[in-house]
Amino acid sequence: MHISLDSALGQQRRLNQVGESITQIAPGPAAAYSLRSLTGGDPKAVRVRRSSDNSEQDFTVSEISAGALVDFVGSGNDGFVETWYDQSGNSNDLTQATASKQPTIVTSGVLNTRNNEPIIKFIQANSNVLQGPSTFPPTGTDFALTCFQALHIDSSSGDRLGIFGSAGGGSNAGTSKYRFGSGTSRKITVRIQDASDTVTALESSALSNDTDSILTYMIKLNDGSLELQTFNLGAQLGSTQTSSVTDQSYGYTHDTILGSRSPSDNFSDSEFFEVLFYATDQLTNRDAIEANLSNKYGISLS
Repeated sequence: MHISLDSALGQQRRLNQVGESITQIAPGPAAAYSLRSLTGGDPKAVRVRRSSDNSEQDFTVSEISAGALVDFVGSGNDGFVETWYDQSGNSNDLTQATASKQPTIVTSGVLNTRNNEPIIKFIQANSNVLQGPSTFPPTGTDFALTCFQALHIDSSSGDRLGIFGSAGGGSNAGTSKYRFGSGTSRKITVRIQDASDTVTALESSALSNDTDSILTYMIKLNDGSLELQTFNLGAQLGSTQTSSVTDQSYGYTHDTILGSRSPSDNFSDSEFFEVLFYATDQLTNRDAIEANLSNKYGISLS
């Protein structure tokens, strides 16, 4: 069988990218959350509370893999994530101070895993949610943001995905703002509202329930045109969605959130391996990042 030089080089590039760290493939994430190292070092990954006495402790990536986290939680106990640390260097940590809303990383003394990799498990019935700052999503008349996630999507209230999105309302009049994240029927949405309270919303096709997913979505505002592109398992999810909007400076006024569409309702049963956020258009790096996630977490691309 003949393989062209271009094809062989392309395959080699993909293999090389699988072995690279995320920050080598696409430097400068605005926020990066994982239980593996995204930098090549041994970063602090999570702060965990154990159920037996509510003691808390930080753990690095190597301490998770070496068993120190499980040893700390103890036999038969549960370990809850109080903080999922941002590895980007920007300190955009995801936190949950309310003990009852903290997702789990250890259950009955056993590390939560899927495909032999550790995961953070969000349980709908327990209203699990982590919340971050509103400082890193981009703003202005022209901006782009790209999110990459490796996760297992389970059932959720009202078919909410519980993926990375925005917390809080958005109905205050007289300001220009946007929201993004999970909408109804397992779809990705972006909602933009101008100073005249005119609302424009775009949404993707639906994702499947109860599946391992490598999800990418990119939102772009450029010269008065709003765009949403969504991909799952390497394939585009429906077509690119676009709409004209008022060309003015849009702000992002709400905290980012993981595990729900809001801090108080629409929680999700989902398990997260990794979440990467860029305040730029990263679609040129999409194949390489998705290949890296696929290889690491044993999730086959389409």
